[in-house]
Amino acid sequence: VQAHAGDRVQITVGSLSLRAAGAAVSVGASEGGVELYVVRGEVSYREGDHRGTVRAGEVLRSAASATAAPT
Repeated sequence: VQAHAGDRVQITVGSLSLRAAGAAVSVGASEGGVELYVVRGEVSYREGDHRGTVRAGEVLRSAASATAAPT
């Protein structure tokens, strides 16, 4: 995902909420949880009472899981 300067992108996976502005990130979700890698810039996150920032070169791993709706 690329959020150019001035753009704001919000991604929600289960209980994990991510916000990126002026950043490039890779987000992967599986049954084991979510992994976020910040390529450029920084991403803020919130999961329950936990909040923080992940910066370029850092990884965030969460046990949050996505559920797929039947099609």
